[in-house]
Amino acid sequence: MTHTVTTSTKTAHPADGSDRWSVTGEHGKVVYDVLGNHLALIPTLGEIDSVMGLTLARVAESAQLDDDDAVFLALENLYYTELAYPAVTR
Repeated sequence: MTHTVTTSTKTAHPADGSDRWSVTGEHGKVVYDVLGNHLALIPTLGEIDSVMGLTLARVAESAQLDDDDAVFLALENLYYTELAYPAVTR
């Protein structure tokens, strides 16, 4: 099995300029916005699915600490487990 190549970016949210992290690949995108403390899976074909609970809390904490590497690692893990290869991990 080959891994999907992903791109990680940190940008400003268009509504208020707060931080937005995203990991994007051929299967979709995982995005965390400081605005609204929102973590979402956005599949290429499908509906947006919000991520809640402990995963959201960990990402939010890393974002508050300005730990970009930890935020990107969490988003990349979600990308691979939930979007790229969900059948393999369940």
